[in-house]
This record gives sequence, structure tokens and C-alpha cells, in this order.
Amino acid sequence: MTLMNIRGEIMGSTHTSEIEVIYRDFLRNNSNIIAQLTDALQVNDFKTAHRLAHTTKSLCAIMNEKSLKDISKRIEEKLRRDEIPAALEIQEFEREAIKLLEYIKCYLKNNSLTNVPKDNFDFDKTVAEEFLSKLEHDLTLKRGNVLDAIDYLQKIPNTDELIICIEDFEFGKALDELKHLRQKLGV
Repeated sequence: MTLMNIRGEIMGSTHTSEIEVIYRDFLRNNSNIIAQLTDALQVNDFKTAHRLAHTTKSLCAIMNEKSLKDISKRIEEKLRRDEIPAALEIQEFEREAIKLLEYIKCYLKNNSLTNVPKDNFDFDKTVAEEFLSKLEHDLTLKRGNVLDAIDYLQKIPNTDELIICIEDFEFGKALDELKHLRQKLGV
């Protein structure tokens, strides 16, 4: 599976907002993975380097990113045997990680629901109040289907923080943000 196929494979089986959650989470938690791995290797912290390679391998398997998964696996196996990965392997890891990170950034920039123009949305307080009440109920019950609310939330002003909390499954914080949002909007 290549980077070019990743979008089609995931899009066919997963809701768009879930893909964005996976990509944003990967980007947020792994944007400095190259530096972390090379730093760990430079100070002979093989335990940390092994964990980083293992985690990268597992995440790439979830996203069907074969190239970075394969090199991460080779590095992980060497570190498990207390061997130092070759410089060429580290360079390949860096190259593949950069390609994946750039792809994800590009995907999020071009396909993200956050790009929905809010200016063209006709805001109806009555509809918003009903929607936000249902969302509050679902957040209180910690239902995973709240991700489906992101499509509509993108169209409501001042929802960026609320959306981030929902994407991170931080329902308590999301409830707080929702209360602030309702106060701002007067609904």
C-alpha cells in the first residue's frame, strides 16, 4: 500500500472525520519523530528508540503506510537485538517519515472539514440550540457518535476549541467548551 492508496482505502471504510482525527493525532504526536529517534540513538537510549520505532510501525500499520512501517520494523528488530541501525536505515526512516508527514499535512489542508467556509453558512439559532442540546446529551453520555457532529459544528462560529476536544475524545473539556459556546451564541 502506498501513500497514494491510503486515502482511498481509508475513505472507503471510515468516516471522513475519523480519518481527520487519525491524521491530526498522528501529526500532533509524531511531528518530531525523526528528531526523537535520532536523539535517542545518539545518546544510546535504545529502549526509547525501540519504543519509538515500535509505535511508528504500529501507527503506520493502522494507516496502511507500508514503506514507513517496514523501515520502522527493521529498526525495531535491530534495536531488539541490541544492534545499532545503519545510517542508511535511519536516512530511509527520515525520508519516509517526512513523506508521510507532508502527505498528512497536505491531506488535512485540502480535505479537512475545517476548510468549510463559515461565511456562507446561514446561522439559525433555533436549529443550533436543538443541535447543541443533543450534542450536550451525547457528550454527557460519552457517546462516540459525537464525531458525527463535527460536520455541522464546522459551520457554526467559534467552535474550533470544541471540535478539538471532541476529536481528542476529551468529553469533559468538550462539555465546558460547549457551555462557553452556548453563552457566546446566546442559545
